[in-house]
This record gives sequence, C-alpha cells and structure tokens, in this order.
Amino acid sequence: MTLLKDYHDTQKALEQQLLLLASLKKNLSLTKELEFEKKIKALMTRYSKTLKDVVTLFDTAAPLTSTTVHERPVTYTTGAKRLKKTLESKRQ
Repeated sequence: MTLLKDYHDTQKALEQQLLLLASLKKNLSLTKELEFEKKIKALMTRYSKTLKDVVTLFDTAAPLTSTTVHERPVTYTTGAKRLKKTLESKRQ
C-alpha cells in the first residue's frame, strides 16, 4: 500500500511541477534569459572557453592576467612654436 501511495504522491507532485514549468515558459523575462544563455554557450563553444573564463572576463574585481604595456605619455602640441618660427622667418 505504501508503494501505491508513493506513486500517487509523485504523480501529483509531477503534475504541479509541469504546471509551474508551463507558467515559467510563458514568462517573457525568462525567455530572454534563456536566449541569452543559449547565445553565451554558443560563443563559449565557438571560442573554446569555459564558464570560468567568462566569469573571469566579467569579474571587475579580478586582477588582469595579461601584461600591461607601459608607454610614455603622449604630449600634444597646438603647433604654436612652429607657427611662431614660420612667422618669424617670413618677417626676415
């Protein structure tokens, strides 16, 4: 008798879960999230990346693993010195 009760309880729980699943499938935000997940997984497969790689990419607290290029600061001039020299040479 216990086995029969377990069967009916499980069947009832399954029906409730199926109703919940059906209502979730109608949810627009869930649909968008599922589509996003599908696209991310496709990109991960395409570029041979793992979930850990993706999380590291978006984790702003994670330190950068690539080497940093140190460049000299660029100074921009307005060309005032060159203009001054040009004007002086024309005066002479």
